[in-house]
Amino acid sequence: MSTYDSLKEKALKSFKSTKTLEALEEARLEILGKKGTVSEAMRSLGKMTPEERSQAGARLNEIKEEILQAFFYPQNKVRRCCLGYAA
Repeated sequence: MSTYDSLKEKALKSFKSTKTLEALEEARLEILGKKGTVSEAMRSLGKMTPEERSQAGARLNEIKEEILQAFFYPQNKVRRCCLGYAA
């Protein structure tokens, strides 16, 4: 498993395990925030050769998009739960 794939798995587990909107937001910031793990990975692209950067950057962008989409599902689930709707 690549570093980026393990980053994605960590994010998905973190999002699935949250029970409140506050905890979900904390997880999002830890992963996607300015100082988060995805941002750190993006900064590391500058140290790569252009060929490596192209491939790694494309994969990292895919994973970032998957993480963002994964964030919205539990967010909506928690909101429905907090508002008294069936999840």
